[in-house]
Amino acid sequence: MLKRDHRTIKKAADNILYKRKRNKGKGLKDISKRDLRQLKRTMVNHPLLTSGEIFAKAGIANFKRDKRCRILKQMGSFKKSNRRPHLNQTHREKRKVWARDNMKTDFSNVVFTDESRVTLNGPDGWSKGWVLQDREAPITRRRQQGGGSIMMWAGNCGDKLIGPYKVDDEVKLTSQTY
Repeated sequence: MLKRDHRTIKKAADNILYKRKRNKGKGLKDISKRDLRQLKRTMVNHPLLTSGEIFAKAGIANFKRDKRCRILKQMGSFKKSNRRPHLNQTHREKRKVWARDNMKTDFSNVVFTDESRVTLNGPDGWSKGWVLQDREAPITRRRQQGGGSIMMWAGNCGDKLIGPYKVDDEVKLTSQTY
């Protein structure tokens, strides 16, 4: 009925509960202590690199991606870079004071505005990479020039939307032009 060889069907029926065991490799045992030190040094000096870049800078070759990631996962984790430094206690206290002072303020006649830059050369702040355990991801450095972008501006007052508007390229949003 199945149009298969009888030996194939017998083998499949005998092995119905058999689960193939995957060889996961040894991980850190596959590399020398010298190479391990070189990997850690590279991860500290060049955070947020891919596994291939880390192994290339460390001078270690002939490892496939899954094995490289398995080794690096035992040493650290894959993190996204921080956009800005974390708030310290002074910042938190100042925000709480401002919120308490303005708790009963009527904001229906206040215009809230914001502008946003859309880059043309790819997403900003989406970089991820390997970072050693017990270390934080570094803060992303932003590009000063290049790539091109479009500046958008919008605001709202109460329940009314103002904009959005494209800001001309010649206009720099300073306090006077705002």
